[in-house]
Amino acid sequence: MTQTSIISARSRRAWRRAFYALRRGASIVFPTDTVYGIGCDAFNLRALRHLAVLKGRPQNKPFPLLASDLAMVNRVAVVPAWLEPLPKILWPGPWTFVLPVRPGPARHKFSKFISRRNTVAVRIPAHVGLRRLIAKLGRPIVGTSANRAGKKPVRSARAAFQKFAQRKDHPDLILDGGTLRGRASVVIDATGRNPRILRK
Repeated sequence: MTQTSIISARSRRAWRRAFYALRRGASIVFPTDTVYGIGCDAFNLRALRHLAVLKGRPQNKPFPLLASDLAMVNRVAVVPAWLEPLPKILWPGPWTFVLPVRPGPARHKFSKFISRRNTVAVRIPAHVGLRRLIAKLGRPIVGTSANRAGKKPVRSARAAFQKFAQRKDHPDLILDGGTLRGRASVVIDATGRNPRILRK
């Protein structure tokens, strides 16, 4: 069984390894502008199943997505007209919006791990290295907090290693971005006529 590697996020080699790990369906832990995240290719069903086991996430709670820019968001979701100014103001940043899935091919590609009731949660992180990674992959990745379901998010690569590396199912790679001081993103449901804050 392969071991989890920890590598400094300051290294270009780290982000290259992260890219190839995502390409082959592995899970990785990465720094964000909030807390450490764990994720995989959002369109790789095998990777999503592995991540669900690793995270211990309930099947009825879909994973949120991270996108590189608004154009990528618009390929997979519909930003309502009344919401239009907010993403441009708040993104990149710690704001997750639950949006309707865009009709068409993207709608059929999302699995139950990402979308239920034709909605999807997505945000654009304010972390340059992470956005570049997602842009290079060319599609959104899962971006959920790097902790077991129901536990507190971790703020360091070492803490993430301790949470996951000793498990049979573990992430392939942990990018060490130092100690993070952010908070989990605010989640806003924008699928109805009136926005609702689901998490502050």
